[in-house]
Amino acid sequence: ISDSESDWQEIARCGGIPILLQQTRQSPEHADMAFEMLVKACSEPECQEQLASCGIDELISFVTSDSTNKSRAMRCLRIVVQNTSDVDVHLSSLRFFDIMKQLLSGEEKQTCMDALQLLASLSSRVEQFQELIWSGGIFPLLQDMCSNARDLGWSKAAQDWQFEAGPHDQGEGLQAALLHLIHSGKQQTGYGEKLHEYQLLGFFVDVISSGSNSVIANSAKETACEVLWITMEQSKKSREDFFELDGIAALVKLLITGESKCKMFAAAALRTSCLDCPKNREACFKESAIQTLFGYMEFELVSLSAASDALDSAVVDADSGLPTSNRKASVSDNARMEVSWAGVEHALAAVNNACCANKANCEAVHKINGIMLLTKLTSYSHGPKVREFATLAIVNACSNNARFSAGPWVAAAKQALTVLQNDVLATENSRKFAIAAMKLVSLHS
Repeated sequence: ISDSESDWQEIARCGGIPILLQQTRQSPEHADMAFEMLVKACSEPECQEQLASCGIDELISFVTSDSTNKSRAMRCLRIVVQNTSDVDVHLSSLRFFDIMKQLLSGEEKQTCMDALQLLASLSSRVEQFQELIWSGGIFPLLQDMCSNARDLGWSKAAQDWQFEAGPHDQGEGLQAALLHLIHSGKQQTGYGEKLHEYQLLGFFVDVISSGSNSVIANSAKETACEVLWITMEQSKKSREDFFELDGIAALVKLLITGESKCKMFAAAALRTSCLDCPKNREACFKESAIQTLFGYMEFELVSLSAASDALDSAVVDADSGLPTSNRKASVSDNARMEVSWAGVEHALAAVNNACCANKANCEAVHKINGIMLLTKLTSYSHGPKVREFATLAIVNACSNNARFSAGPWVAAAKQALTVLQNDVLATENSRKFAIAAMKLVSLHS
């Protein structure tokens, strides 16, 4: 049988999958060949659907047996679960969870990898299964995997697990599988405390510190930053862990080198790392986080302005050469702009939290003439939080006994704050912060 898609579609249409499942129960030679064909068949959606409807129990029975085809059965089961939701209810049971947990603690590393990915897929789709994962004693196993991989180094860990060759570095494959599973529980109560309890933050710092720029590595960094943002928002102990792991430096680097969405989550993680955590605020000063956050905001605002200009520009008729209509924003245009605005909002909040009770960071804002950018942002109408956080940042930057000189920023700030105080469309918080900021700015007139 060739690997061509049309061949497997034809096999599925003529009922070949149930026949192959029958052959797995025949002689060892027949079973080996049948499973080899089933693994190939799993690449075809029609074959996946047939396996989902008639082969799940068969595959599970092989996975729990001592068969030499145990790993192939697990591979088929994982691919079917990842690509069809028809099996969700069927598999959302304590019995199946216990089977997967047993595989995670087994010696068969590739089967363990498949179990990790299968659990992550179910957890991201089925709330009941997510609750099983978070309450079912799986975290000691994840802790051991993360700890062993950190001790060995991810490449050596991948060799130790004997992963099958893939299109990406195998160490990144192990990272991604663990990351996906842990990330799936982000809505669970006590998420941050759980990650602290099992000392998993080091794993996430490893991910965001990776020098790899492969597609899978960039995706992993984005996910890791999101997990860190949520974890540190919930848990002060996690923020302290993050400081001990020198995580601020890795986030600051990502703000410079990361892709758009990764930068947005990195800003969000910086934001929560400084909540009631003087050590992380000091680390922000040491790593020049203020300068980097302002550079990131300026870049995003330039990008937003260019995107807006492109949408405002008229579309020219090819025949007449006359303008016809403005280009409409596509779904992807809107998604990119939303990511940019969310990033600016997180960056402003990060500046506020870093400057809270920290004189050095406040002075850093003035040193780079950051008040001018904050003043500009007080007039932006995209979402109330941008205006609120920008105005509050002026308050914070001019507080905490910070030393700075008066300059052109004073007149610009007073003018913008006066407008904001009288803006009936502004939120109550924005106007309140504007009054407080005006008092502080006026001291330097």
